[in-house]
Amino acid sequence: MALKLTVPSMTSEDVAKSIVETIKTTEPDAKVDVNLDAKRLRSNLPHPKKR
Repeated sequence: MALKLTVPSMTSEDVAKSIVETIKTTEPDAKVDVNLDAKRLRSNLPHPKKR
């Protein structure tokens, strides 16, 4: 599942790192790509595990 976000307040590497860490808190296997200049973030979240 792809997650695409535009984050107008993402103005520094520290802000981007904080967002990535937040995503990885709930989805540790997520791959997160950050484009700081465009203020965009994209993540390929793993498929939900069946319970």
